[in-house]
Amino acid sequence: MKDKFLLYLTEEEVILYKGTAEKLATFKGSFEESVPALETHLCPKDSLYLLIDRNQQDIHEEKLPPLFLWDRARLLFHKKQSCSSQGGYASFHFFKQEGDVYLRWAHLPQQDPIIPWIDFIKVRSGHVFFIALEGGRFLGKKLPSSKGYRLLIYASPSQKMRHVVFKGKHLLLVRTSQGEEDMKGSLHFLSRTHADIHDTLEVIKCEAQELISFVVSQKKSSFPLSSSAFSSSLWIRKGMGACLSLICLWTMIEGYEGFMFKSKTSPVLFEGVSLMKTSEALTSRLEGKDVTQLRRALAHYDEVKPYQAGPLKNIQQLASLLKMYPLRLESVRWHQEQQLEILLSFLMESVSKKATLATFEAFLLSAHEHFPKSHLQVLEAPFNSSPHETFKDSPEGELPRVQFKIVGP
Repeated sequence: MKDKFLLYLTEEEVILYKGTAEKLATFKGSFEESVPALETHLCPKDSLYLLIDRNQQDIHEEKLPPLFLWDRARLLFHKKQSCSSQGGYASFHFFKQEGDVYLRWAHLPQQDPIIPWIDFIKVRSGHVFFIALEGGRFLGKKLPSSKGYRLLIYASPSQKMRHVVFKGKHLLLVRTSQGEEDMKGSLHFLSRTHADIHDTLEVIKCEAQELISFVVSQKKSSFPLSSSAFSSSLWIRKGMGACLSLICLWTMIEGYEGFMFKSKTSPVLFEGVSLMKTSEALTSRLEGKDVTQLRRALAHYDEVKPYQAGPLKNIQQLASLLKMYPLRLESVRWHQEQQLEILLSFLMESVSKKATLATFEAFLLSAHEHFPKSHLQVLEAPFNSSPHETFKDSPEGELPRVQFKIVGP
């Protein structure tokens, strides 16, 4: 039986394992410096896996607008053509979630230092895994019924903690953690675009060996890499095949629609006769009446209809929310036609950094409880939006300012 070897690659080092637990060597130099020592541990027929555990810059996800299939194919054509000009390896995948379509893609250009390692694996017919994406599979096994936000915390073999955040299949964030504050900062960062992340977040912690064993047990990678070299002839053949398939599909649809038209003609004609009789009855009822005045009354009703619920309940909810916290209200802008829109600007009583941040977190949770069906948007908050989400002091003598918007329903 062939031995199974693993190369666990991070930003700083490459670790060689035999099986999933026996650590053989650590390489911190370039590929050219490391490969002589690496080959002393391997035989030509040994099975080899490469586990990539770098930050999220390797993997990208784009939310696509509604597109026809041929528009998606054209988008993918241009994306592959762009990657081909830089060489290296790439992978592309469409997936759908909550009615939205996403394009997940990765491109490792030829100048990336990881390329020689991937070439080394491909020559041996090995497999390449992205730990972040395989973590999504791992979470699916641990939380099979979860449809909300999921946080995976694990220690890499170099003892650095990492955390990965998913919403369903959607990969939101991958970061190295220095402690609990880093994870809280990441969640604050994500809450700006995912306001409900604190309501449904589920957390799983695991050791590196448990995650590595799970990844290696997979028969194939969830996001396999291939050469980014672009083949125009392959795309021409695929395009011709797609055109023939569309022609066949169109012919079948036309035949089906003709059959359905015949079967549904009678009910439609019957309904048309019924509507004509109803129209004649309404015309006779309006005969001799002032139609212009009736139209004005109807237009006035349509104009005031959006206000029939009244803003009193929303005002009471807002007043109840503001009384709960030590806030200095600066301004309130209220707009309500088709939907409610409130823009709040206020200052927060600043005792300490942690106290202010805790108060702001509690305010967000309370706002969600008071306006459960509304979209809550933070425009300005008492923390800095830097990559590490550190707390930023306000200028001396000034209180932290918050701008907060409540929209709908």
